[in-house]
Amino acid sequence: MIIRGRVGLQFLVVWLLPLVLEAQKFHTYVGQIGATSALIAWGTTDSTGNTIGRASQSHGRALLTMGGRTQQTNQNWAVVDGLAPDTTYSYQVQVNDTKIGEGSIRTYPERTDRLAFFVIGDFGNGSSMQYQMANVMRVELERRRNSDNPVRFVITTGDNIYASMRMGSLLLGSGDVDWHWGTKFFEPYERLLAEIPFYPSPGNHDGSEGEHGEDLAVYLDNFFFPQNKPARWYTFSFGGLADFFALDSTANTEQGPPRPAYARDGEQFRWLVKALPRSQARWKIPYFHHPPFTAGPAHPASLDDLRHFTELFQRSGVNVIEYRPWSATSRSTLGRSAAGKRIFFTPLGYQWYDPPPSSKMGTRIFPRMSFTK
Repeated sequence: MIIRGRVGLQFLVVWLLPLVLEAQKFHTYVGQIGATSALIAWGTTDSTGNTIGRASQSHGRALLTMGGRTQQTNQNWAVVDGLAPDTTYSYQVQVNDTKIGEGSIRTYPERTDRLAFFVIGDFGNGSSMQYQMANVMRVELERRRNSDNPVRFVITTGDNIYASMRMGSLLLGSGDVDWHWGTKFFEPYERLLAEIPFYPSPGNHDGSEGEHGEDLAVYLDNFFFPQNKPARWYTFSFGGLADFFALDSTANTEQGPPRPAYARDGEQFRWLVKALPRSQARWKIPYFHHPPFTAGPAHPASLDDLRHFTELFQRSGVNVIEYRPWSATSRSTLGRSAAGKRIFFTPLGYQWYDPPPSSKMGTRIFPRMSFTK
């Protein structure tokens, strides 16, 4: 009787696991892409606990198939190496012998003279406008997919997830657990996430400065960062053309009261003082949340707090700085003086022009930046 009971339980587990997987909505997303490798992740936001991201609890034995290669893992992500540069690969993910997702990626070129990417900020609120903008981005991604200058990735300028409701000190849906991320990130950007990675920077709503301290830990777990480890600031390169520097202009902390991550004597600035001057790329692009310059009346400029950043940018030959668009139209004087070009900011995103258009300002309805040598 005991033996038959155990056998019955084993069959129950075997047959019910696929049903559980099918009942949950799984998200498959690109964590990183390089010239010869890609990281694909998967998980769900339909359950409680850590169900998606780098340290999430395993959903079972997984197989990632890409380019004739198969990686087996019990983690909810895997890396495929040995790919060819600037090449399109389809992939498929199975968990416990059930297909949960698929997509395609295009590896980065080793050297290039062009780059297109999306820039978004202050976006994760689950609103109809967020979904509309995500759809516009999807259309542009598909339009350029097979061109010689496809959209390669998304950078974010912070406030990746907003609380759904605030009642005094009570915050609901702030992003401190995975299920908050479903309708505010993984669902609206599902089609993009299946093809290109997001390279985020944090905003004050991503941690203790503006919301819950636990938000930051979930942010660091759900995104995948260069060097394959969680990072509040980091750098990455694209094709020898551009070096990007994701920075943290917030006072978010994982423990204790809020304190500035951007302090002149802080760890981040000490790192940046060494990393930025080492860049030999034609385009050096720092991006972060708080604007050192703004024409908007709603929020003051943060130049006093970030002056040591901007002075370093000027000394290091930075061409462009990306930050939260707090005004209908802003122009970065720093970008103009450093590179002899003009940077225009619109409420929907950014478009780089050279020479700047006099009458077409704001006609681009998608957040895109396109660079060439």
